[in-house]
Amino acid sequence: MSDVKQEDFELVTDALTDFFNHATQSKNFNLSELTDFMEKIFKQTGYRELSENLQNNILIMHDYAVGDFILITGVIREIRRLYPYAHITLMVHPCALSMAECCPYVDEVILYDADYKNRNDIAQFYQPALKSARELLKRRIDVCFAFTNYADSAFLMYISGAKTRIVRQFPKSSDVYESYAHFSNIVIPLSFVHNADCFMFFVECILHARVFNRELEAWFTPYDVNVAKKFLAENTLPTYALCMGSTSLRRHYPPEKYAALVEMILSDENATFVILGGGHEDLKSAKIFKKALTKNYLDNIIDLTNKLTYRQSAALLSLCDMYIGNDTGVMHAAAAVKCPVLTPNCCGADLPHQELRIVQCCSPYRVPSVVVQPAHALPECDANKPYDTFGCREKIPHCITQIEPQTLFKGFKILQERISQNLFEPIYIS
Repeated sequence: MSDVKQEDFELVTDALTDFFNHATQSKNFNLSELTDFMEKIFKQTGYRELSENLQNNILIMHDYAVGDFILITGVIREIRRLYPYAHITLMVHPCALSMAECCPYVDEVILYDADYKNRNDIAQFYQPALKSARELLKRRIDVCFAFTNYADSAFLMYISGAKTRIVRQFPKSSDVYESYAHFSNIVIPLSFVHNADCFMFFVECILHARVFNRELEAWFTPYDVNVAKKFLAENTLPTYALCMGSTSLRRHYPPEKYAALVEMILSDENATFVILGGGHEDLKSAKIFKKALTKNYLDNIIDLTNKLTYRQSAALLSLCDMYIGNDTGVMHAAAAVKCPVLTPNCCGADLPHQELRIVQCCSPYRVPSVVVQPAHALPECDANKPYDTFGCREKIPHCITQIEPQTLFKGFKILQERISQNLFEPIYIS
């Protein structure tokens, strides 16, 4: 990493402190005034001077959930391939830290523990952002790839001192549009391809390089694999992972209906179902699921709720024949380890193309998969605004509850056929 003079470091941090003290007292925080003021300081201290090889220190920022983090694993690998001698720092949200720590393509991982009521209100997050910036300013970052979603990350990207700050474009209606417009100096055009391909576009559009490998990855240790194998040591049947959780309740398919689906599958074939997940809601769903299941089928269930780490769950998914479950981080981990995916989705199939694009941008990536949608959005959700909550407005299981187990079972049979034919594009049924 480049050496940073202590006096330069202190000049930048003191200037940031002075600006925000003034902004707090005057109750007038203006993005243009901040950048106009700080650019002079950054230039004075050499933070805007490029290294001889242009990309000596690279920062990769990600500020969202672990499923979204998995969608950037391919581009992290591509950046390392293109810059084999750069020092690469990866900054992630706590939920992705466990997997990020096993990333073989970076030199260090830094935690960005942002915890605000409103991550789009810059006045709220100055102090914790400055704490993180102090770590980054010591590295004299040449290039920052910001695979981020929030204004606080845009701000941190800027005050990190990074010379080149690359972000994707946000719609003008977005809460973060203004922040990213002020704090970045290279913007990737807005694109409605799959999010993983959108991130690959950073390489293609800015670095003018061909993407060598588009596959995603999920990282875990040999110990994680051994833990997973122990739970399946005596199992010789086809193994299906079942995940009934999600960070968003609107994406929760009712566990009673999962029980009905499992009974349909077990009446058709002998198989083992492994329940994955962690936390109160997942424990609650597993309990409801097992209570709804006919007793003679309970012997086919291995309940691992709250028994595995996220990495161990990913390792177990690599041993499974199929993932059946909600649209959540575990689903993306399944796709990354090439476990075929059957997933119910809360977005009504009759919604405008704008909303359906969001579903397709976050579908299982490059793995045989079937996405089952409700045929119609419920009345409260059929007039959705663009980009609004994956097509369902409610904060409880809502539109997704319309999907019948018989439709999911139809998707299960379709997926088995697609697996046998080696077809990797996701299909959508309702």
